[in-house]
Amino acid sequence: MATGFDWTTVATTAASYIYHIHQWTDAQTVEICGRSCNVQIKGRIHKLKLVWDGRCECGGIVGSARHNNDQNGAIQNAIKDYVIKAGHIGLITPEEIQKYTQ
Repeated sequence: MATGFDWTTVATTAASYIYHIHQWTDAQTVEICGRSCNVQIKGRIHKLKLVWDGRCECGGIVGSARHNNDQNGAIQNAIKDYVIKAGHIGLITPEEIQKYTQ
């Protein structure tokens, strides 16, 4: 082992980084089909790879997406999941669903 090198600092910094990427970001408000919805993302390590999860909540309905390669994909897929769920209960028209799922 190298002398004079502080492995504790490296381990603490790495642990802090991993902990923070596993937290949901502050919610950002976006308008979807005339409704104000909150979207969030979080990064996490899965099978030694950084992946992104997304979440879209609006009116008690939550759309989610897991294992995305990037942040934008996580958000887009969470919105898509929300739109499909909202469409199944009649809150969103088939035309609006098609707009978000193409």
